[in-house]
Amino acid sequence: MTPEEFRVWYDRLGLKQAELAQRLDVDQPRIGKWLRGDVAISGYLWRALEHLEAELKRERKRRPKRRAQQGAADGA
Repeated sequence: MTPEEFRVWYDRLGLKQAELAQRLDVDQPRIGKWLRGDVAISGYLWRALEHLEAELKRERKRRPKRRAQQGAADGA
């Protein structure tokens, strides 16, 4: 995986570097190094990213939307 390909995943997932590092069980500086191309990225990382993307979609689907919560609180 190239740094450019990793950047696409990083942007698409919408997580901060520290959050992504925690989810991938790596240290946060490694995320920055991958983004800058300072260290090689395993070719298998894309599988972990695919899995993480699916997991995030499930989590976000379960989370109530803020507007719906706010409307209910306002009595709407």
